[in-house]
Amino acid sequence: MARFFKRPEVPQLLSVAELFSRDITLNIPKWQREYSWDADEEVRELLEDLEAFVSSNKYNYVLGSIITFSQSDGSHAVVDGQQRTVTLYTMLVAARDLLEFRLTSENGSVSDSPDGFRALYQSLDSLTRKVSLDQEAKISIPIFMEYGEGNQLLTALAIKTPRPTGIMTVSQTNILNAYEKCKEFLEKTCPTAVLIGEYVRGVMNGTFLVETNVGDQRQALDIFFKMNSRGRDLEGADYLKNYLFQALLDEQYDDLSEKWAEMSKALRSADSSRSKLKTPEFFLRNLAIVEKGEKINGEQGVFDYWESRFKLDSSEVENFLSRIGLQAGIFSKIAGNKMIDSKEQNLSMIAADYFKGTQYLPVLLAGSHLDNYQHLSELVNYRYLIYILGQERTQDFESMVPRWAKAISSLRANSSVNSIDEVTSDVSGLALDPVRLNALKARLADLAAPKDERKMKLVLATVSLGFEDGLSGLGEFLKKYRPNKHSGFDFDLILNTDEISKLGINPQSTEYREYLGIGNAALVNGQAKHFANKPPESKEDLYGNDKGVLTRALSSSPGAGDKVLNEIAKDIRKEFPASLYEWNLDQIRDRRTFILDQFIGAIPESLIL
Repeated sequence: MARFFKRPEVPQLLSVAELFSRDITLNIPKWQREYSWDADEEVRELLEDLEAFVSSNKYNYVLGSIITFSQSDGSHAVVDGQQRTVTLYTMLVAARDLLEFRLTSENGSVSDSPDGFRALYQSLDSLTRKVSLDQEAKISIPIFMEYGEGNQLLTALAIKTPRPTGIMTVSQTNILNAYEKCKEFLEKTCPTAVLIGEYVRGVMNGTFLVETNVGDQRQALDIFFKMNSRGRDLEGADYLKNYLFQALLDEQYDDLSEKWAEMSKALRSADSSRSKLKTPEFFLRNLAIVEKGEKINGEQGVFDYWESRFKLDSSEVENFLSRIGLQAGIFSKIAGNKMIDSKEQNLSMIAADYFKGTQYLPVLLAGSHLDNYQHLSELVNYRYLIYILGQERTQDFESMVPRWAKAISSLRANSSVNSIDEVTSDVSGLALDPVRLNALKARLADLAAPKDERKMKLVLATVSLGFEDGLSGLGEFLKKYRPNKHSGFDFDLILNTDEISKLGINPQSTEYREYLGIGNAALVNGQAKHFANKPPESKEDLYGNDKGVLTRALSSSPGAGDKVLNEIAKDIRKEFPASLYEWNLDQIRDRRTFILDQFIGAIPESLIL
């Protein structure tokens, strides 16, 4: 019998509006696991990319691709593109809510607003939720998440019903954080209905995604794996390789080709779950940033730099390729958060690695030759935390880092700690002046659960370790509690959410946010479900026996198990005498001030003007 062949479906170029307005639900299968984008990293970068497009004179912006396969109910299961798709949808919901608020503030109500705004709001609202045409008028949303109960929260946000209560899943926490980040970003960049309208129109009608829809899951996964192993992530490096090898003599080719292979092998050995850190393109970008001392945009920017750097000079190319394997090995250590000269973890970078950033890597690469590399790591760690916790503009930080890397690369290997500090302080935009320091304090004071739990956990852990002086490690503080080993820490609100609700405070008020803030937060060496609903006075013994001294100091009667921790806890109580039996907003504010003073005081002097 003759064999028949079938052409794959032609990829569709869809605007964001078209993607979510179809009678096709985008189904996120349970094997895709959690929604994991961080609000201050990937979500913020996406928002800034979209804002850059909207404010430009470009006609369109192709954001990327998604791979799906059709299911029997007509929905499209997403194999690749889950994070981007969920974030885009969450952003549309946040934009809708903010547009409604702006129109109500400026015109009294949406219905009293000009026709164009009413039409825009209705279009946006119809993207975020659909109403069936039958008598039941069921409301649905264009995305369905099978795992992590993310669909419950997305639906609640879309149809404006109460959000899930109690301990949230990872997906729910990250989605809520993304929603809040989108609203916060749009509030700042779009202070009027006109500006938010322009942003929304640019995203809905000018931003596009390419959907490749195939017949079944197996084919979709096949395409996904092929694209990830031989696709866009490697094209920039392969293109550069082809260009560089044009300059080589025939007798040089085989030897230097092996050097390139050694580079790739060294990068793949990085102890990191993030695949992009192991690609030649990413390494060559960071190396170019160190050499150039300026921010480099996109794969084309990386290629342009190396093209101008070598100009097909065979001796330059040979020299570069002869060293690239060693440099790649060093970079793989840095990318895996390891020390340069050993397999030991770089303990000074645990906090920065906790937030999974990469913008700081050029500075560490530039200083990898330093005898005092550990000291540089401490500076980089704190400066990255300032960027994250202070919510500095990404473009400002990413423009400063290359200047810092260039300056550090000029230091001799035996440069002193003072020399590193001096060079660091001299980098424009790096050290905090009084205005920026106060802005950081304000950001820290405004942290609130559940949106900022990761940040609050980091601050609490850092402050506790400052008192313990090496008794514990930051890594343990940042891990979730593990009952089988009695290690790690869970997050706790001293006055829990049920008790806060009983106070009758407006959930939208600043006072309510203070109850959810860092002054009312603790890290506990135990499981959250065992203590989350207890009133403060019932936590005396729990806190008094905790492995973290900052939490132990909350108790007026620390346990008898660890004399050293108890002595430190007593010293802390001299500065802040907490009373769990009289826990109120005044104590919460005082404790917040105490914690923030300790955290700010630990910032290296070279990072403050």
